[in-house]
Amino acid sequence: MKTPPGMRSHPSTPQTVDSADNRDKKPQALLLGGLHLAGPGYPNASQTISILKDENIANVLECGTWLPESMHLWRLRNAPWIKRISMISFLMFGNLFSLLKVLWKQGSAHTPVYVPYPAIFFLWWSSWIPARWRPRCIADAYISVWDSMYRDRNKGNPSHFLARTLKAFESRALRSAELILTDTVANKNMYTHEFGIDGNSISALPLAIRDDRFLACLPKSKSHDEPLTILFVGTLIPLHGIDVILAAIKLLMQDPRLHFHLLGDGQLGHLVEETSTDLNKDRFTWTREWASLDIIAEEICKADICLGIFGGKGKAARVLPFKAYMYLASGKAMVSQASFSLPEDTPPPPMLTIPTADPTVLANSIMQLTNDEGLRTRLASEARDYYIKHLGHKRLSAEWGALLLRLGSSATHN
Repeated sequence: MKTPPGMRSHPSTPQTVDSADNRDKKPQALLLGGLHLAGPGYPNASQTISILKDENIANVLECGTWLPESMHLWRLRNAPWIKRISMISFLMFGNLFSLLKVLWKQGSAHTPVYVPYPAIFFLWWSSWIPARWRPRCIADAYISVWDSMYRDRNKGNPSHFLARTLKAFESRALRSAELILTDTVANKNMYTHEFGIDGNSISALPLAIRDDRFLACLPKSKSHDEPLTILFVGTLIPLHGIDVILAAIKLLMQDPRLHFHLLGDGQLGHLVEETSTDLNKDRFTWTREWASLDIIAEEICKADICLGIFGGKGKAARVLPFKAYMYLASGKAMVSQASFSLPEDTPPPPMLTIPTADPTVLANSIMQLTNDEGLRTRLASEARDYYIKHLGHKRLSAEWGALLLRLGSSATHN
């Protein structure tokens, strides 16, 4: 397997911090600013906070509020004007109120502020405060609002006036943060290229998931006459390459050894609906719902082979999606496209990759895993160890501890 572009050939793994040692240390004070998205679609912030508390890294004080789990920012792109204006006004003034609360709470010590996604509304207000009084923000930017609304979902013109206005808004906002967090090296490079942000102020860290249910998955015992379950989990957006997955399923539909299961709904749900009418219902299941984390974990545990993303170039090549974290933590054999990116200093994961997002190539890879039980077992056995070592909670808590020390050091020197 080739190392993805932008990664080192022999990366080093950050030294983890022992939990017992952390218990003896005084946690760093950390304010939580802004209006933050929650729920299964946006688990990063809530899980990061849980990890920081569990590992005694930070004592977090809420200065904002969590938004309803049903809210998805990208849906504003197609919402009626009145709803768009109403929601944007709510986000703007809600974040202004949170900023005022942060300014009141931080005191002369300038306590660091963690601003979860979507951070740009809080940061935009903060950008108007002179630097010496501005909150010292650590901002989530694993999703660019501009990129998500105008490039990710193939909707709208990135050069349109509204798109350029949003990009300028996001750029100004991000420049006011002291540290910007993203999930991969490629996304870090995107922010430096598209927004002109200094790469030294950006750190590419693993995403945070609630991994206990996935780590608890046990290896399956399966009789030879029982079909293998091929599972895809996710929102049905272009980034995932749903058209490629559906075309590959069509090519393999006659094989009685396979059963395909799609779990999720989204923008391209109509495409699955149209295609499923031609598929054998005994070999294809579509669970069209926003599933809870417990249901997702249960279905992944049942699966034999898990499908990643096949969206080709662009954002699809800049990410390692949440579903990949879940598959790896569950100890599952996975197949995904070869173009992907990772957090800094992270080796490639144990998974089967395809060089192009092509249905025939994907179908051949699924058949390779179907026919080679040894390969399937090896990838599965290596997956969980990889997750724990390179993407899990220990690494994330160590990275955050280092970031807070760095922020404290810069404050002392200033």
